[in-house]
Amino acid sequence: DHPTPVKLATALLQLKGAQSSSPTGTGPADTIPIRADQSTAPLSQMQERVWFLENLTPGTVVHSIPTGHRLLGPLNVEAFNQAWRLLIQRQSVLRTVVERTPNGDVQRILPELPFSLIPFDDFSHLPEDERKPAMNKIIAELVETPYDLEKGPLFTARLFRLSPEEHGLLFQAHHLIWDAWSFDLLYADLPELYAACLEGRQPNLPALTVSYGDFAAWHNEWMTGPELQRQLGYWREQLTPLPPPLELPLDHPRPAIMSGRGGSFQFNLAKDVTDALRAQAQQQGRTLYITLLAAYALALHRVSKQSDFVIGTPVRGREQPALEHLMGFFVNMLPLRMRPTDDMTLPAWLGAVHRQVVDAFSYPDVPFDHLVHVMQVPRDRSRPPIHQASFSYQDVRERTTRWGNVDHQRMPTPMLGAAQDLSLWCVETRNHIEFVFTFNADVFETDSVGAFAKALERLLREIATDPDRPL
Repeated sequence: DHPTPVKLATALLQLKGAQSSSPTGTGPADTIPIRADQSTAPLSQMQERVWFLENLTPGTVVHSIPTGHRLLGPLNVEAFNQAWRLLIQRQSVLRTVVERTPNGDVQRILPELPFSLIPFDDFSHLPEDERKPAMNKIIAELVETPYDLEKGPLFTARLFRLSPEEHGLLFQAHHLIWDAWSFDLLYADLPELYAACLEGRQPNLPALTVSYGDFAAWHNEWMTGPELQRQLGYWREQLTPLPPPLELPLDHPRPAIMSGRGGSFQFNLAKDVTDALRAQAQQQGRTLYITLLAAYALALHRVSKQSDFVIGTPVRGREQPALEHLMGFFVNMLPLRMRPTDDMTLPAWLGAVHRQVVDAFSYPDVPFDHLVHVMQVPRDRSRPPIHQASFSYQDVRERTTRWGNVDHQRMPTPMLGAAQDLSLWCVETRNHIEFVFTFNADVFETDSVGAFAKALERLLREIATDPDRPL
């Protein structure tokens, strides 16, 4: 209900009975100028960092974001293919590549992008027990394939037929053009475009009044203004001096250069536990996000034995209404400093995390990589700077599960890249919360991450039954 950092911070304050106070400062201005030339644009601050890293270690899949989709019902492949073409024309980031020029590297927005889901992979003729393995084999190969950011496209959409009534879809995008909120927009745009193509009507979607290129140009200009300096002051105070890196028990020695190889592990938290945790949070004037983040930090504290470390958490970076329906890479990482101590009670710890999040979300606009530069963080290519663990939460309970004439279900997909030592992505569905861990495969084995995940699950169940326990 509170999709932007400022709105969320305000809501969290109001849950605590604040007098309709809003966070300090105004953030970026509301008006984004529309540029005359939409064929090129500067790289945004967020894109520049990813582009730098891609050039530093080319040929990895660390910035690829794969998702799987199961479609049940009589899918009209021609109409679905046309819906994708309309989506590509609607969202310019899907037609974007990087171009090197004498004056610097820029975004090149192609007027059209040759695309077709047809021919698709048809496994319906195989014995039933061989169909999904055949699909998963191709998906694994696609997920392992890096993108050419100068050639494009910077996304993959591949359709698989398992039977006339069941299809699988792999959609994967490069982080240069994509973030988690873009997935929410995919779930809004694509079903409506497909339904419109089926019914022979115009799609009912909000008009896009600016482009990602417009945002990039405007945001780069905003970076020279006084609001950036004001917000920087908060983060300097929070992070000076920086705590030591998070040191989790390793399965393998840390290499001098992080390769970006990753693995994943998932468990689902039962709905009854989720409901109990949510009810507790509401009684305490907090959100479920705070409870999950606090539990994750506490679990990290227990295994690392550290009482001062940083967890990164993403914010959408779409404060302006004009950006609300625009796909692209807007997300910013906020470094949350965690200081749990064993003599704290759980309510005291939850309160500390709540205050940290409210404060941090009031200063959401300093690009993380700019913060790294300004704070002169020592370069260490063996691990990411400032934070080595991250946490994100996404509530997808309201996503449409009816795509035209088919039902949609999430389909597990391998995650083979890692930008952090350990990342936790909590996805709340109608039935449970998916806890999806991605980890640095240079130093961790799946079994160790699985053991950490089980410890976190036990901790959450303990919190649900004994909310006043000491840490």
